[in-house]
Parts: sequence; C-alpha cells; structure tokens
Amino acid sequence: MLQIHPPEFPVRFDLSPDFEDAKDLLSTASYDVLILDGKGARTCPNEFLAYLRKNVEPLPVLYVQAHKNQEEMISAFDAGADDCLSHPIHRDELYARIRALYRRYRFQGKEELNFEEIKLDLESREVRIFDHLLVLTKMEYELLLYFLGNKNRVLAKEKIAAYVWQDHSDSLVDFDFVYQHIKNLRKKMKALGAKPYIQTVYGLGYRFNSRI
Repeated sequence: MLQIHPPEFPVRFDLSPDFEDAKDLLSTASYDVLILDGKGARTCPNEFLAYLRKNVEPLPVLYVQAHKNQEEMISAFDAGADDCLSHPIHRDELYARIRALYRRYRFQGKEELNFEEIKLDLESREVRIFDHLLVLTKMEYELLLYFLGNKNRVLAKEKIAAYVWQDHSDSLVDFDFVYQHIKNLRKKMKALGAKPYIQTVYGLGYRFNSRI
C-alpha cells in the first residue's frame, strides 16, 4: 500500500501493508516522501490522504493508481496528493518524480537559495560564491543542493548516493565514489573562499554545518 521502491534502492524505507499500519509508522518516524499505492487497497486511499493532511506535518505524497484513470487522478489531487502515476511504473520516472517532490517541499517553491556567501539558482542551476561563478558537474550540483536542503543533519553515504545517483542505484557496488565527489565539491568551494561547511562525521557520513 505504502512506499514503492525496487529492492536495490539504497536508502531506508518502510513498507506498510495497510493504512492503519501506515498511521502507526507516521506517528513514530519522519519521512521525506510518501508513496501511496491505491492498487488493491482495502479502504479508500482518499480517506487516508485526508487523514494525512489533517494529522501529519506537511509531507509530499505520490499517488499511484492501478490503471490510468482521469477521474481517480482528479479525486486523488482533490484529496491532497501532490503527484500521480499509474501502473506499470517506469523506474527512472518514479525516481525523477520523487526528486521533484522532495525539492518542492524542501525548498518551498523557491527559485533561488541563499545561504551566507552561497547563491544557488534552482531554475538555471547556476551557483555563485561571493558572486563568483562556481562551475560544478551535475553530481556536484546535486550534492550541494542536497546538503543545503539538509543543513546540520548527518547524512549517511548510502542516503546521499540514493538521492544523487538513484537512476543508477542498481549498479552501485560501494560508496567510495561519494567521498571523491564530495572532495571535489569541497575543493571548488574553498577555491572561491567558501567556509568548510561540508564536514565528515566519522563512522556516520557527512554534514553541512551551517553554524561555523
């Protein structure tokens, strides 16, 4: 019913068999995105959506319908879904929609992010430090965006990889490449005078420390 992920997806997720179990999970843990599968649900998914919007802090919801049905889709949007998909699901499209929902909620629809000396344009994907252009690869840009959206949170390498490299998650053998991309991002930011915000938390992962 809840949370659709392929088995190789390298990030923590919880699978809920019914709405009541989902309610229990939501009362004890926080989630970045919720995927609601209406296929075979014993109770009305829209009732669960209404419960979410009334009782749970803002959370992006991707509703998945068994077959493409315009009336069902409109009904889900009216009940509080943020986006809709229909079976069969293409993995890359699923990942892309998860990322889009995450960004929309995390950055509250902003077109530009500003933090201290860092300015990031979400539309043009241009990054400046002290008004100097920071030239980044696609992966480095995604890393910086993810860190800015999770300031002061410790992020495990597995979670970083799941967000930035999810389209290729089935090919991951280890996560040493995460270190290399973060090392390159740090080096480029430092060259333009940025503070060393991205810190290693040994044994756990990385953190963007906004308090330095």
